[in-house]
Amino acid sequence: MDGLLTPVSTTYTKPRIQEISAETPASATLSKISVLIERPEDALQALKSEPDYQTLISVLTYLCGSAAARGTFSISNPSPEAAQITQVLITEIAPNYWPLVKEGAASQEGTRAYKKASDAALFLTSLRSLAGINAILVRLRALIQEAKVDQEGPRRPDLELNVKILLEILCGLLGRNAPKVMHGEICALVQPASKTRLLAQEFISVLAGGRIISVAAEAQRLCQDSETQYWISDGQAYSRWLGQSIAYWASEASEEDLKTCAELFSRSMGLGYSSTHPVQVAIPVRVSLTVFLDMVATQLFETLVFEKGDVAAFANLLHAARSLDQRKTLLALLKYMTTKFFDKLDPRTPPDDPIIPAAAGLIDGVVRKDPTRVSHLISWLTSSSGAGVGDGIAVRRAVLAALSSDKEAMATILEKSMTQYGDELYIRHAPILQQEGKYIHGPLPDNRADYPISPCPGLTS
Repeated sequence: MDGLLTPVSTTYTKPRIQEISAETPASATLSKISVLIERPEDALQALKSEPDYQTLISVLTYLCGSAAARGTFSISNPSPEAAQITQVLITEIAPNYWPLVKEGAASQEGTRAYKKASDAALFLTSLRSLAGINAILVRLRALIQEAKVDQEGPRRPDLELNVKILLEILCGLLGRNAPKVMHGEICALVQPASKTRLLAQEFISVLAGGRIISVAAEAQRLCQDSETQYWISDGQAYSRWLGQSIAYWASEASEEDLKTCAELFSRSMGLGYSSTHPVQVAIPVRVSLTVFLDMVATQLFETLVFEKGDVAAFANLLHAARSLDQRKTLLALLKYMTTKFFDKLDPRTPPDDPIIPAAAGLIDGVVRKDPTRVSHLISWLTSSSGAGVGDGIAVRRAVLAALSSDKEAMATILEKSMTQYGDELYIRHAPILQQEGKYIHGPLPDNRADYPISPCPGLTS
């Protein structure tokens, strides 16, 4: 009876990359056949059908390929097809194929060997979008909730493994240029402009709103027996990454992109993570101040200003920010320079020391005689709380040197200072440290020539 049931013909509903040769053994043929991906529907169907390794790579190549190969479809552009493909990649493909993708495929029967870097890069590129990051966060929340429900009962053995895989993928997605790349794709692919703006705001909210850190930190707790610590679950490490990413983006951003970059920076400073080692500032009164420097701002200064030496890019970034954020950033820069450089100086450092002219040059390059930033510095110098009280006079020397070419600004500073120091109420209630700062830290120089403006590379740690 079995002999009567013989196949008459075989018909493929989808074209094949490679035809089956009559001389090729069946076992070798099965490993070489992969579906030709020409449409998003083909990619979705292939991913849902438990693809072999080569088929998976074909799908990823299609998703990351040129616009000519993909047509109008892009997985980075929000659409029903892109959402479905992203969901399948996260929920079905990642748990089963990510370890294999990392290792790469071995050379099989004359086929080319897929290399670890290229295959992992394809997988990460296909998910490096706002939708991809959101899908991972949603999936992590679902796994966290499942773990909470199963606290008193048996837990799925693969739950922790899936969490580790998603955290590892999320770490890989957030490379140094991830914010720049993701925003560039939003601007290039999404239309109209109103939709682009909404997605840009969501992009800022996801990266700088603390959502990634909170979800990753909770997921990390499910992996307590693991020796691997994922940096996205550490607030300080995440803040350092964000500061570096903003710095590299700002150094290459267009004028339009700088607005979003400045918004991302401003929002990032609200994360609230400070430097690992707070700076203890001892002052000659009965208090000791602990100064915490914002980690994102600190990393931005170190990378963009002092490592890359791109003061112009930093000034452009500051110019694109709101007035309140400009003030906050300027004061953070002055505090950073004080703790990084000026606290090492002797209180009576002579005016010809190169550190102060270098700092003055940096401040001058950042302010650029912009009225808003000049007014912030004047306000800082003449505020009732004192300019950098407890920090030494070097930072005030640098600020005055940077503003000294602006006669109107210097006249305003002198007028406000005379009014303030002649106020009887101020004399009675202002801290002695603030009133007698000139005696504690040494006198100011007599003329502008003591402070030639020089570029900031003179600032060395």
